[in-house]
Amino acid sequence: VIEDDIILSNKGLEFCLKSLETYSSNYLIGHINLWNYPIMNSDRPYLTNYLHCWGWASWSNRWKPDTFSMNKYRNLSVYQKIKISKYFSTLHYSHLYGNLEGINQTWAIYWLASNILNSTKCLSPPYSMVRNIGFSSGENTEKYNFPEKNISQKKIIYKLSKGYWQNLISWLYMLIKTPKLSLLRTVYLVLFK
Repeated sequence: VIEDDIILSNKGLEFCLKSLETYSSNYLIGHINLWNYPIMNSDRPYLTNYLHCWGWASWSNRWKPDTFSMNKYRNLSVYQKIKISKYFSTLHYSHLYGNLEGINQTWAIYWLASNILNSTKCLSPPYSMVRNIGFSSGENTEKYNFPEKNISQKKIIYKLSKGYWQNLISWLYMLIKTPKLSLLRTVYLVLFK
């Protein structure tokens, strides 16, 4: 899935198709990211809970019938809410709560939450395969406005990295980047709503 404000690199389609083929029988993976944080720079993909919808792919057998059922998300435990908020580094639980309350209408938060609740991971490329050119409008782009780099054309080795440092860096990056007042609201929603 490539939205109209996304530029796909020459390697992006190759990464997507190769990943769909290579990991089709690995049911631990539910989603393939094509975007990655601009601080990542490696040669091996890794598994993460950080789902990005700026260019992605999946398999039809990974989508559960209840993915978009609000009832699935109404009575989450505090721990599940913390996991969805990426251990208080993102506003994801706030977005989910807003959808459940009818304030927001976004699809990706359900897909993200479903992957976390089903214990499936996202395959992330070692560096971004796409560039977002739509920062002047959109759901949440004005809050983050990630600095974009040129899309890399480096070779990718299709052997999974453990992803420990990438996940730690992702967590730190989002913790620093996420607006703090909004993050405090997320903490409140996770603990008390």
